[in-house]
Amino acid sequence: MVFKYSIFLLCLLPMSVFGEINKCLINGAMVYTSKRCPENTLQKFEMVERSSNIIGSVYRSSKWYNDYTGYKKALEISLAKKAPLFIYGRTDWCPYCKKFDNTFLSDRDVQKVLSGFVKVKLNPEHSREDEKLFKSWGGRGYPSLFVQSGQESVPKKIKIPFIKRDDKWHQISNQAFISILQEQANLLVIISTVG
Repeated sequence: MVFKYSIFLLCLLPMSVFGEINKCLINGAMVYTSKRCPENTLQKFEMVERSSNIIGSVYRSSKWYNDYTGYKKALEISLAKKAPLFIYGRTDWCPYCKKFDNTFLSDRDVQKVLSGFVKVKLNPEHSREDEKLFKSWGGRGYPSLFVQSGQESVPKKIKIPFIKRDDKWHQISNQAFISILQEQANLLVIISTVG
């Protein structure tokens, strides 16, 4: 039981500190910290490779599923493989969707992290089913990004890689987007493992 909570607590840490975590044995208790362990308390600690792995997921694919029927298939795969879902709500005319495609989806490091997700592109303009699904998740505007574990009934909307500042939209770095994806994936894997 303690191990389960330790993994959960590790997933709450920002991904940027994973390379700096120390495992210390202090007063008989295992402590995970970004600080240096007191002398003779450092324990061997193995963590997933920061740049690409998702805790617990063995799914790897570059395939994308499309729209309502693709989402249903992706959900089946997510349940069977215990892999998280990544859903990208987009339209063909959306300039920020094109920027997202060209900047983030074409980046090798982003692709590497996304390979651990079952991926869906949902265009609400393709059918009534697509539009209804998108709206039922709280989708408004494009791009809209969602994540979901197979155990959850509804996807959770996540922060898009564009931030409004001074009345203008700015994009975050690819590495910041990768960190968002990894944090979400790790939390979803915990949900599907515990749930």
